[in-house]
Amino acid sequence: MAPQVDWTQPYPIDSGPILVPNPTNILIADIKYYHLRRTLPIFLGVTLLFALIEGCITAFLVSRNDRDNSWQSNALCDSTKFLLFTSWWTFVFNIAYLMFNYAAMNSWFSSVLSNLIYVSLTWVLASPSVDLRWIFWLCGAAAFTQAVGSGERCGSDTTLLHCNHNLAAEAFAWIQFILFTLLLIAVGVLAFATTRRGDRLSTPASMA
Repeated sequence: MAPQVDWTQPYPIDSGPILVPNPTNILIADIKYYHLRRTLPIFLGVTLLFALIEGCITAFLVSRNDRDNSWQSNALCDSTKFLLFTSWWTFVFNIAYLMFNYAAMNSWFSSVLSNLIYVSLTWVLASPSVDLRWIFWLCGAAAFTQAVGSGERCGSDTTLLHCNHNLAAEAFAWIQFILFTLLLIAVGVLAFATTRRGDRLSTPASMA
């Protein structure tokens, strides 16, 4: 027969600690999630704008150099076309998410789908594989800088064709990389806080 428990008696001190939710940990993690959830569309809008600018600049460079057959090196050609692809890929992805996020306010299905996309994005960013866009912008910016020449300045003695356009493309590529780095850090901090919260919580069986 199972022993009877007298619930009117104080809890035995030597029975071990009772793990209870820490309101402070829950509040901090929820606030971080709330702010990230609210600022993510703003971030995607900013990176969408910069991706559009970068896409237009690199499209101009590819069009002119292909038409005139004036690529000064294979490295410059490849890195410019890679940035062109990365720019429009980022643009399309951000547009798609913003549309789902906007539709989520009026549609239950879109809301669920938008949240699934967000969760997937968060998982990818927080995973060891890192976000592909972050990798693409890093590789593209580094390769383009190497092809153009570090410290290149536009002047009367420059040999770089379309110098101003090339330097603008280089600058916007690094801006995009920095922005995605900030997002990576923000999601990493949120994931760490959420993991710590989960490790320290224990839900009673009666509440499961």
